[in-house]
Amino acid sequence: MEWCVFVAGIDDNGRRLDRVLSRLLKNVPVHSPFPLLRKKLIRVNGHKAEGKTTVRNGDEIQIAAFLFKNAGPHSTSIKPKLNSQPPFLTLFRNQHLWIIEKPRGMAVQPLSTPERSVCDWVAQSVAQESLSFVPAPLHRLDRHTSGLLVISQSLAGARWFSKALSAGTVQKWYVGLASGTLTATEHWESKIAGNSKIGKFYTVSVSENNAFKNQKQNSPAKTTATPLAQGSYRGIPVTLVQFQIHTGKKHQIRAQAAENAHPLLGDTAYGAPPLDSGAAFFLHALRLRVPENNPVGLPPVLEAPLPADFKKMLDSSLIHWNGQVII
Repeated sequence: MEWCVFVAGIDDNGRRLDRVLSRLLKNVPVHSPFPLLRKKLIRVNGHKAEGKTTVRNGDEIQIAAFLFKNAGPHSTSIKPKLNSQPPFLTLFRNQHLWIIEKPRGMAVQPLSTPERSVCDWVAQSVAQESLSFVPAPLHRLDRHTSGLLVISQSLAGARWFSKALSAGTVQKWYVGLASGTLTATEHWESKIAGNSKIGKFYTVSVSENNAFKNQKQNSPAKTTATPLAQGSYRGIPVTLVQFQIHTGKKHQIRAQAAENAHPLLGDTAYGAPPLDSGAAFFLHALRLRVPENNPVGLPPVLEAPLPADFKKMLDSSLIHWNGQVII
């Protein structure tokens, strides 16, 4: 019998065999690897194994070659070949984490269209040294939001950052252009849940009460909004606002800004009037702070400068900002 041999890497060390196989066999038309293990069509280091077997760095996983003969591609979307350089800047990168400055208008997750996403570029740019670990973004960033995005490079990096994010020891600040005049710092706390489609947009719902108590996303979203500068766009008062998010809910800033009468300028999905240019809202992930002397080698503060199109929008809104934030 012919075999396809896969060698486990350091990021596979300690993982269950069935979890490793779920990735190796994702394009193979089988419902479960367990019958294949019982029939010895999958072996580890030449021996019969069970799904609960612990994989170690350097283990050889042998899978009967005929299983792959009818395996189709994971996606049928035809996408153009990627250029040699990704369309985003690298702000920091080591063996654990990769911090990029995502451009406004670029999707993070793969799309069903030929358009390339951040994940597509990551898949091309990262050497695959693990059978089960896949480098991927570690937090949300909307398509039309620019700025700091953290991508895993190792299992250790992914686990540390995700744990620190959940514990609240990672702090994130954004700046956005909001409708109306915000005169003082406001602390917003509300519950966010659900996905609703309004026209071509998907939005979330905000509630100050327990209307979403049966939703999984039951914990409240918390945001601190601080005005940085005032201006006017086509006669409409606008405020450049610093947003510090204390939680990470989907559309958190956009939904809470709208709920508090300051929707992001141009965010028509949340009730703001459209911009003359037809562009979407302006929101930028500006700064990230992590614990000092962390085990994954991140500098304590990372910052992504405001992109040119955002600066141009500030100029057209008569906003003169010195680039300083309030920490």
